[in-house]
Amino acid sequence: MLRHLLLAALCATLLSGCLEVETDEIIPGEDFTVVDAYFEESQSYYSSSYITVVVKNNWDTSLPTLYIDYNIVCDNDYKKYATTYFTLSSNEQDSESYYVGSNASACTFTITAVRPYADDDYSDWTGSFEIQIP
Repeated sequence: MLRHLLLAALCATLLSGCLEVETDEIIPGEDFTVVDAYFEESQSYYSSSYITVVVKNNWDTSLPTLYIDYNIVCDNDYKKYATTYFTLSSNEQDSESYYVGSNASACTFTITAVRPYADDDYSDWTGSFEIQIP
């Protein structure tokens, strides 16, 4: 009886390894690139700053919708951790602007995770991909 249980456990382990499908990660700096990042000043009475980050798909095919976890830390003590998303067609660029408070002159924008939305061909990427502005 014990021998049958051990044999069954071994077969289940081998089968689960055979059924596992390898998925690729979409990696910032490789699959998509930050091609520009810059400050924009508000034209209002109060001096407020925004950063704009421009990303580009490096592939000749469309990427799935990407949810990107990021954090922003600026020299005016502004800090933010949030999620945004991009949908990029073949070699397409897109941009997103982020409010960073008033009087910011330097910020670090860090991507901490890339999560492809509803696409089983890709797994989540986690790490740290930093962009200094300026």
